[in-house]
Amino acid sequence: MKRFFNTLLIVFCSCFSAYGQTLYVNEISNGPGGSKEFIELVVDAGACGTMDLRGYIIDDNNGADDGSCQGFSTSTTTGMGIARGHYMFDSIPAWQNIPNGSIILIYNSLDKNPKVPADDEDDTSPHDSIYILPITSSKIKRCTSIPSGPAGNCNYKGQTYIAPTAWTSIGMRNSGDAGQVRYPDGSYCHGISYGSSMTGGPDNLKVWSSSGSGKCFYFNDGDYRNVANFSVGTAGSANETPGDFNNAQNEAYIRNFRKCTLLPLPASIRQSCQSGNLLLEFELPEFNNSSYVLEWQDSKGRIQEADRLEGGVAGLSNSLYGANAYQYPLWRIAEERPDGTVEHSPWKVNKCHLDNGEISFRQSAGNISLKDARYGITYYLISSDGQVLSSALSDSEGSLSFELPGLINGFYMIVSDDRLEVLKFSVVK
Repeated sequence: MKRFFNTLLIVFCSCFSAYGQTLYVNEISNGPGGSKEFIELVVDAGACGTMDLRGYIIDDNNGADDGSCQGFSTSTTTGMGIARGHYMFDSIPAWQNIPNGSIILIYNSLDKNPKVPADDEDDTSPHDSIYILPITSSKIKRCTSIPSGPAGNCNYKGQTYIAPTAWTSIGMRNSGDAGQVRYPDGSYCHGISYGSSMTGGPDNLKVWSSSGSGKCFYFNDGDYRNVANFSVGTAGSANETPGDFNNAQNEAYIRNFRKCTLLPLPASIRQSCQSGNLLLEFELPEFNNSSYVLEWQDSKGRIQEADRLEGGVAGLSNSLYGANAYQYPLWRIAEERPDGTVEHSPWKVNKCHLDNGEISFRQSAGNISLKDARYGITYYLISSDGQVLSSALSDSEGSLSFELPGLINGFYMIVSDDRLEVLKFSVVK
């Protein structure tokens, strides 16, 4: 689409971002002494899915939890565990298709924790969906600058990266720090923290309120955005499990990710986007009185139950109903069997979340306006080098505007906070 306003040519297109997945923190450790630290991550790519990790960022505490950089502290001073810099998965084919349920361990190889297994950077020895990377791995890059800036990517993008020759950019402060993952655009993905001076970050995941010296912090199972599902252990003991499942519950949870048996999608899907409701009608053979559950996934990757159908399905038409569908970008069906096993359908895009009308765009002197945006969603204006230039929250009428002194020639994006919409345009004067 081309629109002309005075002498400004805008080339505009709408597409969707790939971020519907999460790389979450499974365990962090201060080690039994020295700097024998590590961070362990798990891929939640959806059933039978893979995840493109190129450009994903690993960091410790990066700043204040005040909306400006989505950090884990009440201050921006370096005394709050803010180590200078961060690390990033390099943009190489090795990180393009990482299977669901993979464990990725990154550790300080300059003061190696004795519990860390032998390096296995490509998951080949053995092939067990576990990647063991020293901090000096050529598959990751290091930035030595502290991010700062407005909400959104917090100026993570547009930085200079070098070979990772030191652990210090993610060094964990004994009295309080965090381990976190951020999406390639710099926005927050997942993280946990500890220490009296820390906050819990965007998801309120402060696992421990005291010193982390000699401690490890790990996820069990359930919702990894619920602090109640994390535990505190002693580094060097059986609690500390780098490159392995944290315990029996954690193993069952991650192994369930690795299963690749998908339920069929409903034969009929009806949506009324005007009223914002989702109706699923389907036929399945009987499975010993299984329960069928419609699940939502919100813009932060959190999963919740929308509707439940108890009892077996014996070839009769059945339905699941989800109200307020406009709030959730994705849905799926879960089958909960009497033996406790659970299977899922693939995640499917919820059209009611997106089809509130095409976003219209207009640029005038010092102002960029959008109409028909999704209510309650923050949109960011981003330059070609990844810098957030402005942000705005859509109102109840779906309108918002970016106040700007003017745009220079170049390529720009407008990105929704949940990363489901990426509108690209070029400015030529």
